[in-house]
Amino acid sequence: MNISNKSIVLAGCAIWVLSFLGEINGYQPLSSAGIILAYVLVFVGAFLWLRAYKSLNGHYPRLRQVMNMTGVSTFNPFVMLKEGFKNLPRTFAVVMVFTMLIILVVQIMFRQSGALDAAKLRCETDEAILARTGPIKYYSLLVAGNIQIKNYEGEGDLHFTIIGSKGNFKARALLTMNNDEWTVDEIDVTNE
Repeated sequence: MNISNKSIVLAGCAIWVLSFLGEINGYQPLSSAGIILAYVLVFVGAFLWLRAYKSLNGHYPRLRQVMNMTGVSTFNPFVMLKEGFKNLPRTFAVVMVFTMLIILVVQIMFRQSGALDAAKLRCETDEAILARTGPIKYYSLLVAGNIQIKNYEGEGDLHFTIIGSKGNFKARALLTMNNDEWTVDEIDVTNE
């Protein structure tokens, strides 16, 4: 059975879209596993494509060649639209991989800020939250909200899902940062 690298990348993109929607709608842990699987499939598919491209052409693709292959070589929106529809699976894959990378970078930034760690610590030590959720198993992979930091001070508004023994719960944490230390001002946990 010969599975092409295109099929692997497209399958990874499709799984990522479905898992992203599942993560938003509270279908953990399946959606969390799907997101991880999707990144693995896209990485493997891209690696296989690069390897096949190099063995066929003797070099790795150049940016201009990739842009020509996806119809993004011109900045005329009508030509881009025409070429994009002509190569729909390829265009879909490029757009999805770009979107996946942006969301991955944003998630890493949220996790590196320290605000999410402060919110998780509050959830794990607040008796009222634990009474509602039961023991916390884990948290969703996707975190939304915003964080603003300037001169070791800042504010944060994070939205994430708590997966506890009593089900899934949406959480919203309002935080402030003083002297590079995050404190949770308010946290609201509701049933999904």
